[in-house]
Amino acid sequence: MWNAMTWTLEQDVQMEGEIHALEVEAGFLVCGYEGPTPTLPGVTVGLVRAWNLSNPATPYDFRMSEALPFAHLQRTYAVQLKIDAAPEVYTGSHDGAIHCWGFDAANNKFLLKCKLEGHVLGVTSLALFSSGGTFLLSGSMDKSVRVWSVDDPQRKECQGLLTKNNSGHTDVVTAVCALAMGDQNFFLTGSLDQHVRVWNGQGGCDFAQKCGGQVLALCTTQDPSNKAVVLVGLADGTVELRQPELGFRLRATLSNRFSVGHHSEVKALCAGDAYFCSVGADSKLMVWQWVAPLPPGQ
Repeated sequence: MWNAMTWTLEQDVQMEGEIHALEVEAGFLVCGYEGPTPTLPGVTVGLVRAWNLSNPATPYDFRMSEALPFAHLQRTYAVQLKIDAAPEVYTGSHDGAIHCWGFDAANNKFLLKCKLEGHVLGVTSLALFSSGGTFLLSGSMDKSVRVWSVDDPQRKECQGLLTKNNSGHTDVVTAVCALAMGDQNFFLTGSLDQHVRVWNGQGGCDFAQKCGGQVLALCTTQDPSNKAVVLVGLADGTVELRQPELGFRLRATLSNRFSVGHHSEVKALCAGDAYFCSVGADSKLMVWQWVAPLPPGQ
């Protein structure tokens, strides 16, 4: 864990296996990873661990049951926190399952509340989206995006299925995220088909942008003049900066071919106050600071 003011290392936690997902929200850090199970030596499963950052010495391990003391049957690819009156954690796995977890304060642990079933291949990405309610977006290796209604604490239903049959992607969906434009809410999906697609609150595809390669990560942020910017991480290590109000025009490219950048695929993107971060398969965390707004576009 790094101090975002000084970029000094605050804490180093050794995990039991490869980490695939990290999410921080409302003082909680949740990690999805692949690791061993003591009941079956030599077999790896999907694990999830959470920390209350005000008391990080005592982590929480997610377990489906006493007989299945882990979060998923296969590696955990995605995590998403939903913070409201009844906080929930959603986790997505290589086995296609999405699990919804709630915190049991009486026993001080996370319990499996329900399963969101529909994907037939691995769940690669999860994100929340608001439009007349709260929805969970899930992208999958089955080339689809599902939209789940998650306002009800007990009942989670799939409200939409986006595939190539209704203007969706033609390859693995690797990233999903929300995009706010004024008083309108959209969501974005990225895929190995090299496209980013923009969807409205009714589930219609408003726009499709071909990028410079296979899309692996998406993130939205703002430049210093408060213009919306979409960050697109590609398989060749490039980060594209695209401006949605100008038809997703490419405004800047961060690449080691031109100046400095990643030497292999961009695995994750996140944004903070006046900066954003990229993580690559080259084992590098790069922090990019805004020094000026994007120039006016024509």
